[in-house]
Formats: sequence, structure tokens, C-alpha cells
Amino acid sequence: MYIYLYDRTDRLGAHIISYLSQILYAYNNKYYIKYNKNKEEYRYYNSIFVKTLFNYIEKYNNELQEYDKILINSVEIFSQDYISITSIVLQNIKLDFISFFYKNIYNDIETCFSNFTLLYNIPFDINKTILVHLRLDDVSNRPDYDGSICSNYYKNKIKNNENCVCEFYNVINNQAPLSKQKMDYIINKAKNDFPEFKVILITSPNSDTSFLKYNYEIIKSNDENLDLFFLTMCKVVILSRSTFALSSMFFNKNKIKSYIPLWGHFVCCGLDTIYDKNDKSKIEYFV
Repeated sequence: MYIYLYDRTDRLGAHIISYLSQILYAYNNKYYIKYNKNKEEYRYYNSIFVKTLFNYIEKYNNELQEYDKILINSVEIFSQDYISITSIVLQNIKLDFISFFYKNIYNDIETCFSNFTLLYNIPFDINKTILVHLRLDDVSNRPDYDGSICSNYYKNKIKNNENCVCEFYNVINNQAPLSKQKMDYIINKAKNDFPEFKVILITSPNSDTSFLKYNYEIIKSNDENLDLFFLTMCKVVILSRSTFALSSMFFNKNKIKSYIPLWGHFVCCGLDTIYDKNDKSKIEYFV
């Protein structure tokens, strides 16, 4: 049995979470992962994160028992609906994505990822910084919303083992900026928890942060892999409603604290559900 690794039509973070979903599903069911050997066919094949995952897939496939490599039937889990694919995988593995990844896969990617990132320099102290990801850019005009509505909706569906699909995406379940009020609250919360830490904001070069009226240092680069590396390596982070931000949680198990906003897409990866086994002293959810 095998699955065929498929690509997406959107950006880096969604691709990484999609690849992770397929890898976790294959691992849990001992399915071979078939993919196009011409990796240039995959949109983000040059990303250090994607390279790390492809390296793992090759290792995983090679370690399967020979009888498991007989590619008789494919298993179709393809879907461009993010909610659908992640929830299907979650209900199959019965463990949140982060916990499952660190339990079963992380040790096999740690060295590879480190080698891919040797040339990257981090311009701040990862042990004394609160790094805040701002999801602005192309969604900057979207209004903030109450993340508890979509979170609780999908949380209950998962609890009842019901099918999940993407609903009310354009209203209360999308990648959207957090209001200044929410940002003030969670940044002040983190500063109280880590009073000796410096706050740094990180966002895309196209993002206008003037409405926040902060005096914090802001990192804007044209290299999304570098930005994601910073988020990955920093020990204390505040994430955004963004699959890009969430993907930073899988490549460094040594985080001290992560403040994570809840919305449907994160819940369908198991966060704050019956399958969530993360250390609650290291992850704090907010809406």
C-alpha cells in the first residue's frame, strides 16, 4: 500500500503542514510514500524545511520491510481542503501532530535539518527573545474574529469523530491578523512571564505594521525560509493565525514557551482537542 505525495497551490507554511499530514498518515499505517523523483516539480523543493522532509521520506521508505514496498494499491487522502486532510489524519493517528511528530519522527530529521541550516546566522539571542509572528501581508485588511467559535466547532466534531470540512472560511476561520488589543494582551502576558526577554516582531516585507504603534524591533526579510528558521529556533514565540507560524513548531523540540492562537485550522491538527498531549507548561493557547 502507498500514498502519493501531492503538492498544494498555496504558500510555504501550508505546503509544510500538508506534507507533514501525509507523512504522519503514512507512518502510522506503514504505507510507502511515493513521490515524483524530479523534486523540482514540487513548488518549494528548495526550502530547507521541505528538503528535510524529503530526506526523511527517502529514509523512511528505505527502512520499510520489503513486503511493505509492494505498491499494489494506493490510498487516496488527497484533498486541497486543509481542514479535511488534517482532521482525517488526526482521527487516524489519534494524537496531535506536534506530539506525534516528536515521538516518532523528529529524531530522524534533527541532524539533517541542522546541516541544512549551518549557513544561517541568527541576529538575536534565541534564549532571551520573545519572537512575535505577525500574519499581515495579503490578509492585512481582514478583520479579527473570535477564534473560540470555529475552534470549539471543530473541537466538538473531532470529539464526536465526525467528518470535518472547511466551513465559514471567509468569516471566522481564516488566516487573519490579530487585533492590536489581542496583540497587546498576549505580548504583555509573555513579557510578564519572561521579564528579561526582548520582544522582536517578524513579518513579511510587504506588511505595514504602523497601526500597532510599537517601538519593538521588526524583522522583515525577503527569505521566508530564514524567517521560518528564526521562528523555529527562538525559545519563546508568539504565533499568528498562520500555517507558516504553526510549521515552525515541528523542527525544534527545545522551545521554552509558545503562545498559540486557536482557530479551526490549528484545532484540526489536534491542538486543544482530546488528542492534545503537548506539555501545557510549554504551550499556552489564546483566542
